Amino acid sequence: MLKYHIQTIEVGSGGATNITFNNIPADYTDLYLVTSLRVASGTSYYWDVDLNINGESAREWRGFYALGTSVSTNGSTAFNIVGGANGNGTTASTFSNIDTLITNYASTDVKALSSAGVAENDSSSQYLLTINANRITNSAPINSLTLVVASNSFAEHSSASLYGIKHGVDGVVEAAADGGAITQSGGYTIHTFTASGTFVANRDMDVEYVVVAGGGGGARQSGGGGAGGYRSSVVGESSGGGSSAEDKLRITSGTSYLVEVGAGGSGGSTLGASGSSSALGPILSVGGGRAGQANTSFVSGANGGSGGGGWGASGLGGSPTSNQGYAGGAGNGTDPASAGGGGGASSIGADATTSSAGNGGSGITSSITGFSIGRGGGGGGGAVSSRTAGTATDGGGSGTNTNTGAAGSGTANTGGGGGGSGYVQGSSNTSTGGNGGSGVVIIRYPTPA
Repeated sequence: MLKYHIQTIEVGSGGATNITFNNIPADYTDLYLVTSLRVASGTSYYWDVDLNINGESAREWRGFYALGTSVSTNGSTAFNIVGGANGNGTTASTFSNIDTLITNYASTDVKALSSAGVAENDSSSQYLLTINANRITNSAPINSLTLVVASNSFAEHSSASLYGIKHGVDGVVEAAADGGAITQSGGYTIHTFTASGTFVANRDMDVEYVVVAGGGGGARQSGGGGAGGYRSSVVGESSGGGSSAEDKLRITSGTSYLVEVGAGGSGGSTLGASGSSSALGPILSVGGGRAGQANTSFVSGANGGSGGGGWGASGLGGSPTSNQGYAGGAGNGTDPASAGGGGGASSIGADATTSSAGNGGSGITSSITGFSIGRGGGGGGGAVSSRTAGTATDGGGSGTNTNTGAAGSGTANTGGGGGGSGYVQGSSNTSTGGNGGSGVVIIRYPTPA
């Protein structure tokens, strides 16, 4: 048989009321669910874990429990118990382990579920061993699984991994790698990191990647923030700054590769901040440059992955990082002044003119995830109310030409630059610039056959 990794979900900070797998493909014979669980509150040693199937919980359940030296059996038609989650009465930072097999899950017949687990604890008198059997009487094919604990939630770092099993083939193929949100499309397995983590493969492989840093922030009366640096090794696509796709990255089995996802630079009323860098092991993308702001000594945009846009006569655009992005646009000093657009991954930010602020530079569209998505657009520059504000694409935030409200922020996980806000001559100004968008790291490789 062959075992294919479908998805892994890890609970983040703050916990989660459930762990849900939706849109389960009907491509396999059986489903295999592996969990590591702990509850977020309560002092009990363990909590029953229920597996809702297609949104329903009522099943025919029979279970065998061994708690310490006491052995008992139980059963119900109201629950679908698969095991126990560690409670806060157990040793800190320990998690239960439960393996669950659902056979013939895509059929329209009655289906069988079996599970075995242990609630881990250092105490010899407080541990739970479980063996459970369930008869799934709903004949509908299974397309959704939800893990829940009654009157509680799962603690941070609880996790569940779902696998599909195909019979009739010798050998076993497990997930080729772990880390990030894992999906499959077009014959590829894709790992998407929207927060920092690690990528670990269980075999040597060459991977394609897109690594985008956080975009630079705008400010009150400012240029557009520069896009985060953009690096790509996707065959047939471009990398930033007009460069061709880089070489694929060689991954060594068992090695942990640090993945860093850069935050977008803050915007607001005062001088904005440049974005933070993103990285995949040795592949580093530089954060986008913050925008230049009026009435400060920092009227020029900052250097970065792509440069920030400048403000006014002496406001130059920031410089880019080679092969990652483009320069920001220059400001225009003809009274009243206006700002340049932030540089993008595939073009420079436009200079301001006597009629408009500069538009943000364009980003790059990639289909690494199976969907065509534009990332790495620069922010639009701010302008006086008599001129047109700069616009933005591919995740960048647009500028404004008013003295109130906020300019557009860069879209999360695109590395877009934040927009600059504008002003009205002779009026007080309460406007704010947009924040830069956070970065993203995406990895893909051919799905093992």
